[in-house]
Amino acid sequence: NLTITNLDAMFSSHIIASPKSKDEYRVVLLGDSSVWGASLRPEDTLAGQLDSANLITCNGRKVHAYNLAYPRNSITKDVLILSDTMRYKPDLIIWITTLGSLTPDRRLDHPIVQSNPTRLYELNHKYDLKFDFSTINFYHASFLDRTVFGYRRDIFDWARLQLYGVLWAATG
Repeated sequence: NLTITNLDAMFSSHIIASPKSKDEYRVVLLGDSSVWGASLRPEDTLAGQLDSANLITCNGRKVHAYNLAYPRNSITKDVLILSDTMRYKPDLIIWITTLGSLTPDRRLDHPIVQSNPTRLYELNHKYDLKFDFSTINFYHASFLDRTVFGYRRDIFDWARLQLYGVLWAATG
């Protein structure tokens, strides 16, 4: 089981980080595990279905859907992902959420939220969100955690996933 809470790593490894072509119409999907596609093959997710439809806009641009959903519902997690998404110039954002994502216990109790306090503080200030930071159990890395020794699990996971990528590419 691998949980990535580093937004920079998530985006740099995602296909949306590729340069946007002039004839591309970028559609970004946000939400929880239902959008992410729990128990589904990539082509069976909403993004996969949109891509397989080979949609073309009125002005001839090819629609490409990017699945940026992440398991567990939290509106704050979605806002953090959305704020980073904007640098990739989406043309349309489809944000599927539920009222459950808005409850106080769900908004701030998510590993991505707890692992990105600086970004959350910035968004809170920029949009006057009025978060009660006393209720958030932020993960603050110690000095040792910020060294190569502290990142050993992340480095191992990165190397393992790189190896899996080679194996997946070789086997289809």
